[in-house]
Amino acid sequence: MKVVTTTKEAGITALGTFDGLHLAHQQIIAEARRWAAELALPLSVLTFKEHPQKLWGNCPPLLMTLDEKIDFLAQLGVDNLLLLDFTPQIAALSDREFIALLEDFGVCGAVVGYNYTFGRGGAAGPSILADKAPFPVKVVPKVQVDGISVSSSRIREALAQGDVSLAAKLLGRPYSITGKVVHGAGRGRTLGIPTANIEPKKDILVPKAGVYIVKARGGTICTRFAVLNLGPCPTFEQFHQTLEVFLPNWQGDLYGQLLTVEFLRYLRAQRRFPTAGELQAQIKLDLAEMEKEKDRCSGSGATHFSQFSSC
Repeated sequence: MKVVTTTKEAGITALGTFDGLHLAHQQIIAEARRWAAELALPLSVLTFKEHPQKLWGNCPPLLMTLDEKIDFLAQLGVDNLLLLDFTPQIAALSDREFIALLEDFGVCGAVVGYNYTFGRGGAAGPSILADKAPFPVKVVPKVQVDGISVSSSRIREALAQGDVSLAAKLLGRPYSITGKVVHGAGRGRTLGIPTANIEPKKDILVPKAGVYIVKARGGTICTRFAVLNLGPCPTFEQFHQTLEVFLPNWQGDLYGQLLTVEFLRYLRAQRRFPTAGELQAQIKLDLAEMEKEKDRCSGSGATHFSQFSSC
């Protein structure tokens, strides 16, 4: 996949912000891919380096980094990623001016979601694009899973409530966070369980505080099940947020490496334990639940997730 800032050969182009690249986004790109193959034209995606709302100072927490978005789009078979800066000049374009920009890029056909907006103030939608554009436009209708509309905002709500199972259904894969492994308090060693503390990028959405069953991958470790403590550590009166991954049966040095955790299941809320020994006993119970989840995933084949799931 080529990543470009301008082109004259966009061909069939999917338009959108695509934060999270959830099932509805994937449906838009799949429709564009079918259309492009039918006409023997390139498949392009036009999106922005930053979430458009960042320009106004009210950007929601993001569901993926730009690098993750680029990697995922490549997996989806996109030929060209037209990646633009969302500048005040772009934001000020009228609907006709934005359509003219698409023409300049060589767009031969556009695919958008039913709630796509463009033009100054986001005042124009799919019907205006279809009426005014000199190229054909296809609109993908609302996508639902179990009666729930798939959207980035609905996924953010689910994660804020700790409902990582619902988020996974709407994304088509487990929600994940990637961050650098940094030095923590070193208590994992004293508790007899190796841990890795992850520092995610600041704009990325961190789910509700609690204990989760996750999959960890990256650095010098192969994909493995783990338990993640997200939030403060009240037992030791540590009140700043951490992402501490418990890696049973792991030995090695991960400091400075990038580690990705995929959230599989919310296990329990955090609580303060009277002693470190009681905390250690609870962690062993959490790890036992992790083993059950591992067996469930192995037995189910995880057919409810997309091809990009690692469960």
